[in-house]
Amino acid sequence: MATQQQPQQQANKWPLADNGRSPILEKIAAVLRGKVSESEITQLARKIESTAFSSASSMSDYVAKINGKLSEFNMSIV
Repeated sequence: MATQQQPQQQANKWPLADNGRSPILEKIAAVLRGKVSESEITQLARKIESTAFSSASSMSDYVAKINGKLSEFNMSIV
């Protein structure tokens, strides 16, 4: 039973915006807009966010990991 609860707990690791979407994911998408094609934004933003999410130990680590990935595009969310 613990294995069933773990993904649910991890899904709630960071707060969601009112629309149920990750506010960080929204920021990543906004940063990417104009830098990559519109068709790539969602896929790339989700990949960046999920990679950071799976390995972050804190919110500041999460943002640092996202900014590290975005730095490859000479961008950041903060």
